[in-house]
Amino acid sequence: PAFTGKETLALLIVAQALDAGMQVAHLCTNRGTDRFVAALGRIANDLEVRSAIGNGHLVLVDAYSRQAGEPQDHPGAVYMDSPDDVDSIMAVLQGAETGLAPFVLLVDSLSPILTFCDPRQSLRAVQRMTGLCRRSKGLGLFLIDQGMHEDSVVRGIEHMMDGTVEFRTQEGRSVLRVKGFGTVRTRSWVQYSATKSEFGIEGSFSLQKVT
Repeated sequence: PAFTGKETLALLIVAQALDAGMQVAHLCTNRGTDRFVAALGRIANDLEVRSAIGNGHLVLVDAYSRQAGEPQDHPGAVYMDSPDDVDSIMAVLQGAETGLAPFVLLVDSLSPILTFCDPRQSLRAVQRMTGLCRRSKGLGLFLIDQGMHEDSVVRGIEHMMDGTVEFRTQEGRSVLRVKGFGTVRTRSWVQYSATKSEFGIEGSFSLQKVT
């Protein structure tokens, strides 16, 4: 679901990737670049974020602002017409993967792509993005609001991933579970807490917060 903490977890991973000197590409489809940069700046050092954008370590692909009528003036962003402009999006993402450093791709979110494109086109778009990550031996983070889509579409996307983290609210508690990814600590639902800058696992399974 939306606003469950998955965005915070993804941003924490991106912040750590940038801190480690990795190459990061971010595809914005459900908010403008300025809002993404502000959200990342709450987690990573704002100066380091601006530096990463300036030196090309953080590539911003904005497929939201133009079709939403929002400002398109961020100096570090490449603006697309809409989320279904897949060929143009892929051209920029492929250029962002330089091979000079480990590659991380964050797609936030897949849901507009699945909405704008027909099912075959949308699955092909996801296939191209996951293929880019695999060829570069990189990491792909694909966020999706599951309740917006048919179960068959969600299952088709899951089959392209090495694993998934599912977020849910149960009886007023925020819980998650992991599918795939090889050996993990547990496959059970685990309670967690999240703010705009922190993500923590709670209960007896808890070890530490991700900060």
